[in-house]
Amino acid sequence: MVTAESSDKPMKDFMSKFMWKNRDVSEESLAQSERIFQQTCAQLVDSLGERPFHIRSGLNAAVSDSVMVAFSQNLDQVPADIKSRYKQLLDDEGFQNSISKRTT
Repeated sequence: MVTAESSDKPMKDFMSKFMWKNRDVSEESLAQSERIFQQTCAQLVDSLGERPFHIRSGLNAAVSDSVMVAFSQNLDQVPADIKSRYKQLLDDEGFQNSISKRTT
């Protein structure tokens, strides 16, 4: 699991360490990751619409990363009012700062 606390600076070092640790991943683990990814994408589209991460001009990777992780860890517990909660999140000043400044 990748978390904000576990990522190192610079990103290149973090990615190199991650790839080294996962160089011999099993087929079963890959299949499980693929299933989770596909379920997460489907749930996101169902809940938030076709292009939920196109915030201002194009795709916002920081929003995508944070929301994808939250959804993937809660696939069976997505609240009915998630769309309004997502809008609140996007309107939050603290979140705005975290997705627009030094996002790597």
